[in-house]
Amino acid sequence: TGFGGESGGFYTLADWEQRGGPPLAGAGSPDAPKVLLWGDSHAGAVMPVLDDLGKEFGVTVYVAWIQGTPPIIGTWPSKSTRNETERREDERRVLDLLESTRFDAVLCIARWPIYVQGAPNGQQTKTYHLLTEAGSRNSKTPDQAARLFLEHFPATISRLESRGAKVYVMQDVGEQPFHVPLMVIQASRRRVDVNDWALTLDEHRKRSVKVTKLLERAVDGTGAVLLDPMPLFTDERGVYLMAKDGEALYVDRDHLSPAGARQLRPLLEPVFREAVERGQSD
Repeated sequence: TGFGGESGGFYTLADWEQRGGPPLAGAGSPDAPKVLLWGDSHAGAVMPVLDDLGKEFGVTVYVAWIQGTPPIIGTWPSKSTRNETERREDERRVLDLLESTRFDAVLCIARWPIYVQGAPNGQQTKTYHLLTEAGSRNSKTPDQAARLFLEHFPATISRLESRGAKVYVMQDVGEQPFHVPLMVIQASRRRVDVNDWALTLDEHRKRSVKVTKLLERAVDGTGAVLLDPMPLFTDERGVYLMAKDGEALYVDRDHLSPAGARQLRPLLEPVFREAVERGQSD
């Protein structure tokens, strides 16, 4: 899937120095209105639609993503493929970019649940993604991680807003029960609808209720806008679609495919319209 290093050709934070800075998508010009995409590999997965919209609206998208790290200053997951020095460098690169560049909008995307409640793995919950203090490797409980989230994420949003950016936070897409491209093949062979095996909306809502409340609390009192992708992935059967018109909407169980990313267009188009308006008013 390319989520360890590049997503759709958009390299990660780790490669900025080697590649001469962050990748620029959409209009590609530093003189155009600017949107910053910041997040983990789930942010990288959304790039196809952001590239489309940037080109259409004349907006340059700066891409800041790194696997397994949410867009929050001052806290990080207790374990990572990145060592402490590398993680501090990743954060420094983003902070330097925010100091040197004025963004009309910042879009924060991550698989939020793994950082505040752990990742489900069969009957167990993997806790190594839970947030801890920057510089610490001590594992936290979900309650401790949630407190860190509510301390550091609103402060991060305020910092972005103080630089003149409108902040948007996208909730995570549903995690499917199976590897979607494999199930699309299986469904074709069996001549059944792959969405018969899809995550139900009831299950998604049940899983998401705690994280949704945390996100709502985090943006409360800020000017940030919370975006929910769920309505764009549902149909009358009450499932979170795995595929649409024969095309897989995921590349695995939880990362969107290019077709899945483009489902987000109605949700993300207003981000670009406002970025253009803010850019013109400067």
